[in-house]
Amino acid sequence: MIPSAAPTAPDLVSDASLTRLVRASLLLLFSYVFLANAWMGDDAYITYRVVWNFVHGYGLTFNPDERVQAYTHPLWMLVMSASHFVTREFFFTGTFVSWAFDVATVIVLMRWARTAPRAAVLVFWLLTSKAFVDYTDSGLENPLSYFLIALFYAQYLNRPWGLTPDTRELRRLFLLGSLAVMYESAFRRSASSSAAAISSGFLAFTTNASRPSAWAPAIPCCCSATAV
Repeated sequence: MIPSAAPTAPDLVSDASLTRLVRASLLLLFSYVFLANAWMGDDAYITYRVVWNFVHGYGLTFNPDERVQAYTHPLWMLVMSASHFVTREFFFTGTFVSWAFDVATVIVLMRWARTAPRAAVLVFWLLTSKAFVDYTDSGLENPLSYFLIALFYAQYLNRPWGLTPDTRELRRLFLLGSLAVMYESAFRRSASSSAAAISSGFLAFTTNASRPSAWAPAIPCCCSATAV
């Protein structure tokens, strides 16, 4: 009688435990690199002053008596406003919020990678990028950028190629693309968020254009992004 080559239950449990251990170790390594390179740029305090005025009832302005929009990343400004409303502090609050978005980004990428070896290669590859590491914490919007882009492309690249997207999938992708535009400054808006917009537009184009419902989810998202 030929023995079965199927893995036993203890083997499966062991593999799952090993994967969790590897992922936890990668998160610890990333957190160490994050703390070792954490800093706060002076540009962040431009947004923080607007946040302080907003939380204290003076409006979204740099100077209370001047109607000037000093911030260039609306979504990040709103996230920091909600955080500052709770903590009433900026330095450690900004560091923690940045770390939370960075860790969420790594988790999304590790889940997309599926296996522990691929996750390890992906995380180590990210940590070799000085541009990525230096801005994992600076008080600016980069951590939120990483998270939104990871969410978008983890879903976009995980879908079967050539399969026509349904309305719900288009809605999710266009929502993530619009949020990516909201987080970014006008200076960077032509880079990563444009790539997300092009990818979303391609999916919408491949959908049957004769069905208005296929394009309907894109209309409010594109309008909100353009308004920002």
